[in-house]
Amino acid sequence: RIASKAEIQEDHAKKEDNLKEIKKRIIAKRDTKLGEAVGLAKQSIEHTKDELTGAYTPNAMRERFDMAFTDLRQSEKENDVLMLATFDLNKFKDVNDKYGHRAGDLLLKAVIAKFNEKFPRASDSICRRGGDEFTVLMTVDKNAIQDYTAPDGSPRDGIITRLMKAIAEIEIEHEGNIITTSATGGIRIVERGGTEEAPNRRSGVPRYNDMEEEADKTAILQKIVEPGQISHESAEELEQKIFEYLSASVNNRKEWAKKVTERKLQREILETRQHLRKAKMDKKNPDKKS
Repeated sequence: RIASKAEIQEDHAKKEDNLKEIKKRIIAKRDTKLGEAVGLAKQSIEHTKDELTGAYTPNAMRERFDMAFTDLRQSEKENDVLMLATFDLNKFKDVNDKYGHRAGDLLLKAVIAKFNEKFPRASDSICRRGGDEFTVLMTVDKNAIQDYTAPDGSPRDGIITRLMKAIAEIEIEHEGNIITTSATGGIRIVERGGTEEAPNRRSGVPRYNDMEEEADKTAILQKIVEPGQISHESAEELEQKIFEYLSASVNNRKEWAKKVTERKLQREILETRQHLRKAKMDKKNPDKKS
């Protein structure tokens, strides 16, 4: 029997409805998958990037350290080393107290922006550990870490000087006020064979937390010796400097005692104790650092 025109139209309408329903299901499934992908992307960003500044998180920095060390071992450049630097901003609490936390946040963002401007390589990484504390990781020529003389005889700034100058260039305006900053820190060097300072006893691979802690020790003592510098010296070398200074003369000891009496070192001493306690807790619970 030949279908009537009405039956043909009805059948066509049913097919169209079926196609619409299939299309709806496809779109719904696509939206669900897209939502899941966006969710995973957000989780990944939250895991790797600091929400305020866009710097790497401590967990992400540990991963980058391991990858950078692997790359270092495979590098054909004999002078390449990993440089890990830790630093915090001098008198950052004063900025928050005087100008408000909004100004402090702007300053933290400016630090990351300036680092990314001055050190744009993909392998140059900066992590915000929490507050105004940062860690920098870079693969560099070991002869270019400190100031050096170029083959043409001209003086060149080393990585440490360039980093300090970059921070010193930071200038933000907040409610009619110009705010600048400086930093105090320490560095540690990892060569392709690892490091004797903090090796992994089983594999010979340096551990990120140990390297960061060693750099912190230098930074803490540098605050006492000469704030505003990022030191390449070890904590032991700085301790020796302090000892030699105090042993050199009665006048030196009197000057030191005067500073302590005037409470000029009170904050540094307090910060030293806090940093040491924090480093100890972070080593026990590395995932809880913020």
